[in-house]
Amino acid sequence: MSSTNKTTYYELPQFVDNDLFNPLVDDNDAWRKVDTALHTLNESIGDIPDIEAKIGTDTLPTTSQTLTGAIAELYAMLSNHTHSTLTLSE
Repeated sequence: MSSTNKTTYYELPQFVDNDLFNPLVDDNDAWRKVDTALHTLNESIGDIPDIEAKIGTDTLPTTSQTLTGAIAELYAMLSNHTHSTLTLSE
């Protein structure tokens, strides 16, 4: 018997007390799904060197150490027009 429950998006196994774990079925299938999702993501955005080549490696004028925080800071800068103009290019 495999897992009773599955995760929402990738249907990865989530076990409950009476489930019997079978690594050849449950674990292998879960890692196949993770591998496929990561590969799909990589194909859509590219490797880090590819991203750097597309957007450059200049330091952003933000203090945040996370992408979400940096985006929020940049948005605030653009909204308030309090800092120098940023030029975004493709």
